[in-house]
Amino acid sequence: MNYNFRNKYFLSASIRRDGSSRFSRDNQWGYFPSVSAGWVVSDENFLKEVNGLNLLKLKASYGSVGNNQIPNYGAIGLLGGVNYVSNGNIIAGLKPITLDNAGLRWEKTNQLNLGIDIAVLKNRLSATIEVYRSITQDMLLNVPIPDITGFSSQLTNIGKMRNTGLEILVSSKNIQREFTWSTDVNFSLNRNKVLQLGSGNAPIYYTDWETTVRTAVGSPISDFYGYVFNGVYNNTTEIQNSPHEASTRPGDPIIVDVNGDGKITTDDRTILGNNQAKFIAGITNRFGYKGVELSVLLQGRYGEKL
Repeated sequence: MNYNFRNKYFLSASIRRDGSSRFSRDNQWGYFPSVSAGWVVSDENFLKEVNGLNLLKLKASYGSVGNNQIPNYGAIGLLGGVNYVSNGNIIAGLKPITLDNAGLRWEKTNQLNLGIDIAVLKNRLSATIEVYRSITQDMLLNVPIPDITGFSSQLTNIGKMRNTGLEILVSSKNIQREFTWSTDVNFSLNRNKVLQLGSGNAPIYYTDWETTVRTAVGSPISDFYGYVFNGVYNNTTEIQNSPHEASTRPGDPIIVDVNGDGKITTDDRTILGNNQAKFIAGITNRFGYKGVELSVLLQGRYGEKL
């Protein structure tokens, strides 16, 4: 539903009903509504006489989206092939390879956006500024479970996460003659924080390709987690004069004794960083002359750990 009154006041509302067979029969469908509104303030009588102001628009929106990015049959316990021995013969058989979860359901994100559009100097300079805040709940994660079950993890809905951010786009028409030149500058930042996990809010660890990540309440999702290296040992004297593992030899990395107990243990692992950038920015310049165009784009990311 869309409503427009005098091209100054705008209202839009929608609702999605999404279905996915990746979930159990009772949880395949999700409902995701949204509503947005806009107000062209520059068309009001008290701003019409402001010289140089071509557009001033305020806008806001709130809505929900769903996430079903899990493996097919994620809610169902699957079987896999395995051989076993019977009376001295090898026989093909089956065994459970995943745990079922009949309660598995859509992950949902609710987001609030507030923004402003402004244009001045006969629309030669314009900008869009938006801030947002989103809460994701029922996150779809593989959560460690007791080994006595025969499995290491189970796909489940767990926890809550918050994202807040800022996005800015500035456009400028620098030269508008036979030769044209325009510039677009964009800047965005996002701050991510885990608000809640499972029972007792215990951290979740995941290791792949010898890299371990840790998701914990109060921190961003998927922090890199491990030992701090501080150079390498050059000789046995250096090894003897510092905390080290029993198998350490010259040429091995120096592991920092983070907790200061004089030993190198798993307790010396700590947060090493995160691959989420502190901000992302870019600038595009477009040049044109008699039908020939040139576009130059620069993009940058800062603050991520690789």
